[in-house]
Amino acid sequence: MSKEASASSAKQVDFTQQWSFADIAFIVEDKRLWANRAILAMWSPVFEAMFGSDFKEKNLSEIELPGKKIDSMLELLAVTHPPNREITGNGNT
Repeated sequence: MSKEASASSAKQVDFTQQWSFADIAFIVEDKRLWANRAILAMWSPVFEAMFGSDFKEKNLSEIELPGKKIDSMLELLAVTHPPNREITGNGNT
């Protein structure tokens, strides 16, 4: 399988829909974007502190981000959350 075909078989998460392991929603420009706290905390010391310390966001299910741009947040989520890939077991994944 070529690199192009392999890359095209990866499917990016649709952050506008709640997905299997999404456990936090960000409200950005009146839109809800879904993410996973553990993944965010793994990549970002800011999110690690937010979700692991005594910040009010620790126990919220939704966090409003006024003044943030949706395109910037979608880019952050795409970089931190790996694409979904099917594991086929044939050695070509």
